[in-house]
Amino acid sequence: MNRKTGFLALAVLLIMLLVLTGAAAAAAREVDEEIDRGIGDLIIDEEETVNGDLRLNIGLLKIAGAVTGDVFLDIGELQISGPGKVNGDVHARVGMAVIDGGVSGDVEKKMGEVIVNGNVGGDLQNDMGRIEVNGAVTGDVRSGFGDVLITGQVGGNINSRGKVIDITGIVDGDVYLDSGIVDLGPEAVVNGTVSVKKGMVRENVGARAGNIIVEEELTEGQIDRWFGTSGFRPWRGIKGYTYRDDGFGHSFRFIRVLPDELWSFIPIGVIGGIYGRILHKLLTMAVLFALAALIYVLFPRAITVISEALEKEMRTIVIWGVLAFLLALPAAILLAITIIGIPLILVEILGLAVAWILGYIGLTMLLGERILAAAKARHENTIVKIMVGVALLGLISFIPILGILVSLAVMIIAVGASLYTRFGSVPPAGEQRAKEQQAEEAEVGD
Repeated sequence: MNRKTGFLALAVLLIMLLVLTGAAAAAAREVDEEIDRGIGDLIIDEEETVNGDLRLNIGLLKIAGAVTGDVFLDIGELQISGPGKVNGDVHARVGMAVIDGGVSGDVEKKMGEVIVNGNVGGDLQNDMGRIEVNGAVTGDVRSGFGDVLITGQVGGNINSRGKVIDITGIVDGDVYLDSGIVDLGPEAVVNGTVSVKKGMVRENVGARAGNIIVEEELTEGQIDRWFGTSGFRPWRGIKGYTYRDDGFGHSFRFIRVLPDELWSFIPIGVIGGIYGRILHKLLTMAVLFALAALIYVLFPRAITVISEALEKEMRTIVIWGVLAFLLALPAAILLAITIIGIPLILVEILGLAVAWILGYIGLTMLLGERILAAAKARHENTIVKIMVGVALLGLISFIPILGILVSLAVMIIAVGASLYTRFGSVPPAGEQRAKEQQAEEAEVGD
């Protein structure tokens, strides 16, 4: 009996060893070739190593393991988690990038927000979008149009054409801003020169800088007007970029910057009847999706707040939307009567337009999430959720009468959601109350 028990124990032990060995081999998987994906999520697990380049066209790219090569992402969100490491360069076009791990080379972004909580061994460049460095960047930080926040350390120079460079960390090189404000916090250290071509430098007590040069001093109000109501146009001076108000352009008159030559390649004007209307709606869907994706990558937090509000406070949002449209016309009439208030009518129309597009994106994000969940195809990539939502509302618009009613409802809900959340800056009341209650409980506990 004891001998049988011994054999059984030995067999169980061998099986366990085989299982553990197989699991370890599977966990420490290596891929000795380039990975190239089209659309979808691409996740490199913590125990996974890719010895080659990593490419993804559209989707979520999450790296928790190691990549010995360059990383390329066209549209979507990039996440390099704490243990994740890229031994090469990172090239991301459109989307948000969060780097909690390490990148040995350069990070190049075209559009969207970049947050560095880990380390970047080379330069960090973002052509359009916010840059936040809480970790360390060994090389230079270059920003096209977007604010720069430095709470960590930059080993090289900072060069920006955005409005604000906010430094509470350390910069070993120079800081140059084309137009705007350089804000040096109490713990800011700039070992080089702070140069501003047009704008101002706010130097708090305790801040240290090698030298400060402002070529043309502007007040904060002048800077706000330059970047705000005065019409800040990063595309100004580009030859050939005008607005056409005929044919296709008339249908999409919110597009203010397209080359004249582009219109000649769009055959919408020569297609009539039902086919022309179908093509028109499909093009509308495509433009709305492109605009929604662009706005989401630039303002992900605002859209997320609006989407959460739509999920939790729909009744209140509908009331806000109805009141907004009921009061919009009387307000416009009153402004017109005063004559002086006529320019404010434009501001009112612009405000409603911005409220509609932000709310529309939040609604499509929520609809896409619900549809994917119902289809048991949960997707972490928010761009995919927005695409599904835009497609759903676009297809409904093809249905006579119902399409018009749904479009009207979407407009009311979208505007109401934006106004209720103050354009995505204030979370839903229930969530806010929960946070306050948690804070009170924490204080009581202390």
